[in-house]
Amino acid sequence: MKICVRGSVLAVLAFLSVLCAYAGPLAGAKAAALWCCAVGGFVSALAFLRKIEITKITFGWGLLLLYVCLSGLMNFPQGLLYAAMFSACVVCMHVQLDERAYRLLWKLFTGVGVLLAVSVLLQKFFPGFFYAASQKWFFWGNQAEMVYLSGAVAKHYTGLFIEPSLTGFYLGIAFCLVYGKLFFSAQKSSFVWCVGRICLLGLFYYALWETQKRSMILAISFLSLLFGCAALVKKPTRRRIFTAIAGGVLLVLCWSFLAEQISLLLTKGTAQQIELSAREPLWQLAWEMFIQSPFVGNGANSYDVAFNESGIRNYFFEFAGAHNGYLQLLAEWGLLGVLLFFPLLFRQMLKGVKNGLLRSEAPGQEWSFGALSGIAFIMIYALSGNPFHQPQELFTLFILLGVLKKYETIC
Repeated sequence: MKICVRGSVLAVLAFLSVLCAYAGPLAGAKAAALWCCAVGGFVSALAFLRKIEITKITFGWGLLLLYVCLSGLMNFPQGLLYAAMFSACVVCMHVQLDERAYRLLWKLFTGVGVLLAVSVLLQKFFPGFFYAASQKWFFWGNQAEMVYLSGAVAKHYTGLFIEPSLTGFYLGIAFCLVYGKLFFSAQKSSFVWCVGRICLLGLFYYALWETQKRSMILAISFLSLLFGCAALVKKPTRRRIFTAIAGGVLLVLCWSFLAEQISLLLTKGTAQQIELSAREPLWQLAWEMFIQSPFVGNGANSYDVAFNESGIRNYFFEFAGAHNGYLQLLAEWGLLGVLLFFPLLFRQMLKGVKNGLLRSEAPGQEWSFGALSGIAFIMIYALSGNPFHQPQELFTLFILLGVLKKYETIC
C-alpha cells in the first residue's frame, strides 16, 4: 500500500497534540490518558480510510495487550483506562508513515524542545514577564500558581509545562534527536550547520540543568558520551571528529565548574551526601505490592489506589506513581507481565542498535539512532520516574519504538 503523505502529516500532528497536552484543560493525568485514546482512535480511522498503513500486530504484542486488558479488569474501573491508553500506544507504534512525515516529526520534537528551553530561560531571567504573560495567555486554572511555586520558590524551572519532570523529559528527547541528526545525517552539512546544532544541544542541556532533574541530566550526559564514542569509533567522519573535539575542549575548560555543579546537584545543594528526594517510601510501597502478588501483580494502575490508601501523603493524588517505572510494573503486572513486555522492548532496541550504529550508511540511520538514544534515555529515566505510566511519556516511548520498527523492515 502506498503511504499517503497527507494522512502521515495528520497522524504526526495528532501525535504532537499528545506531547503538548500537559498544560491547559488536558493537564490532568486522566484527561491526558483519554486524549491518548482519542488519538489512537483517530489514527485507526485514518488507517481504515487507507490514508496511512498500520502493520500487522505481532503475536507477542497481541499477547501483551491481552494481558494488560485482563490486568486492567483486576483493578476495575481505574485499570481499564490505562489498558485503553496502552492499547492506543501500541496501535500508534505500528503506524507506517511517509519519510517526510518522520522529518516533520523530528522538527516538531525539536521545536517543542526549543520552545520549552526558551520558556525556561524566560522564567529564570525574566520572571515578571514570564509569569504575567503565561498566566494571561497560556495556563489554565491554578496551573500558573503551581509553576510559580516550582520556579520562584523551589528553583525547579518548568517553562510552559506545569512539572519540571515533563519539561526535562522533552528537553532530553529533543537533545537525543538533534544529537542523532548531528552524527548521522545523510546530507552534506556546512560548518555553520554543525555549529548551529551544537548550540541547540547546549541550549537544551542548559535548560535541562535548570529543571534540576538529576536523573535526566546524568542520563543525557552518559548517553551522549557513550553513543558519541561509538559513532566516532565506527566511522570517524569530519563532522563527528569536529563535534568530539569541540565537546572535549569545552569539558576541559569547564571541568572544575562542572564538578562543583554536579556535586551540588547530587546533594541538593548541601555538597555533603547524596539525597534521593525522599522516594524510599514510594519504592517500599511498590515492593510490598509486588511481594503480595509476585506473579500476576495487583492490576493495571493499582499503585495509585494503594498510594492514596497508604497515608504516605495527606491528600488525594489522581496520579502518584512510584517514581520507579520498573518497580511499579512489577507491583501492577507481576513477573508475568514484565516478562511479556521487556523482551519485546529490548528486541526492538537491539534492532535499532543494528541499524543505527552497526550498519554503514543504512536507510533511515539518523532516525534510528535518534529514536534509539531517546528510548535509552527513557529507560534510564524510568529508574526514578514514571515513563511507563505518565500518558505523554508512555506515548512518546511507543512513537520512538515505531520509528525503529519502520526502519527494521527496509534494511
